[in-house]
Amino acid sequence: MLPTPDTDATTPPPPGGARAAWLFAAGLIVAFLSWRISPGPMFLATTLATLVVLRRVFAFPVAAPYLTALAVAGAYLHFWGETYNYAHPSLHFGKVPLFPLLAWPYGLTLLLFWSGRLARWLGVTSTAGRIAVGYAVFAPSLVAVEWVGYQFCDIRLSSHHAGFLGLDCIHIPPAMTAVYFANGLVFLVVMIGVVEPLRVRLRWPGRRLTAEPVREEIEP
Repeated sequence: MLPTPDTDATTPPPPGGARAAWLFAAGLIVAFLSWRISPGPMFLATTLATLVVLRRVFAFPVAAPYLTALAVAGAYLHFWGETYNYAHPSLHFGKVPLFPLLAWPYGLTLLLFWSGRLARWLGVTSTAGRIAVGYAVFAPSLVAVEWVGYQFCDIRLSSHHAGFLGLDCIHIPPAMTAVYFANGLVFLVVMIGVVEPLRVRLRWPGRRLTAEPVREEIEP
């Protein structure tokens, strides 16, 4: 039998199974497209449902990646928040727009989940390898989500900047674009290179965040 994203020859499959993962992926696509109806409320409902499914169905620890991504988004928006002038009215926390502040943690938590399953399927176990797999998922996914969000869901900035690489999306200054794509890398390095080893060293309960479950050795 050929390996699937949930099976290999050496480790048991993570919770959820392949069928649940495919159904979850399809549900995420439908939910994302539903943002066209009303981006704000639909986004909040999608985020809540996604976090519940990740935790309850896949036993994925969502707190650490979500809070880490929230810190990354907060630092990023501290400097670039005023650039987010949406074509439609949006809520702000001080000068920080709430939609990107909450959208980045949502997206990056999903990134860690899906890239972790892909890395496991590919047999990639090293820290650098898993970060590379994660970023290989992040960069094209970011462009795809931004393009669909702009073209279909009508999530648009009032901007005079040209689109990224000639695409009609990511209409932001070049320096901000560089930081945009760096956010994913910073998040992956912190989560895979710092938080996960610390979790294992301190024997925190829970699964590894990006690959197979941690096996705790029981001393006789």
